[in-house]
Amino acid sequence: GCDGKCTYCIIRKARGRVRSKPALEVIEEASALVASGYREIVLTAIELSAYGKDLEDADLPSLLEELSKIEGLERIRLSSLDPAMLSPAVINRLKNIRNLAHHFHLSLQSGCDRTLHAMKRKYNCEMVIERVRLLREAIPDVMFTADVIVGFPGESEQDFRESAEFLESLELLFMHIFTFSPRPGTEAADMPQQIDESIKNKRSKELAAIREKSAAKCMERYIGQTMPVIFEEYKDGYMIGHTANFIEVKARAQRDLRGASVNVLFKEVDGYTVTGEIV
Repeated sequence: GCDGKCTYCIIRKARGRVRSKPALEVIEEASALVASGYREIVLTAIELSAYGKDLEDADLPSLLEELSKIEGLERIRLSSLDPAMLSPAVINRLKNIRNLAHHFHLSLQSGCDRTLHAMKRKYNCEMVIERVRLLREAIPDVMFTADVIVGFPGESEQDFRESAEFLESLELLFMHIFTFSPRPGTEAADMPQQIDESIKNKRSKELAAIREKSAAKCMERYIGQTMPVIFEEYKDGYMIGHTANFIEVKARAQRDLRGASVNVLFKEVDGYTVTGEIV
């Protein structure tokens, strides 16, 4: 569930309030997965940032600290996070968790304060900039991805331009771009100034161009370096996997190495993927 009141979202009505799985159950499940050979687990929820608010003496950093003690667990990755959760105090705890993946997926939605206010999000652009800066100072190789909505009701051309420039400045590894889709029963569905689909599609394409440029910039700085990759897929003679900071990597292999953590020399950027050589 979710305790948010975002004007575009029906989840709270459909799924109710936040309900957290007890920490012991999470740890037992993760331990069983690691014992079965898994090297990486992903914590996911509708509102992961709110984990523990309905439990006594529980929060997400505390859960991560306990999970990090599981022997053989190489990586813990987080799914979507509300930027407001990443306070300086939380960042100070996260940076010391040995196997936390250096990748944060932000449920950002817009880079325009006026639009964020209309969406009833819990942060503004200044807060996002501050949290991203603090994380980059604390974890130098950190990467960010984000969800973004274009064409929210009332989003003017100026609002969109402001959002696009802000998103470009963040240098995201990837953006998931969604065109606004009205959900019956939400505030946003009944808002005036609904945006024409042709305008939504145009704006989506503009953001896609920014995404491609930003992704290349993020990956190119690692060309010539060697990084550990956990391989997940074997396809057409290539192993495909991700680094801890979520760079997708493919490398030729003579056999199936799924589940293995292997050092790869980064050779070149190919779209949203780095082609490398197993070393």
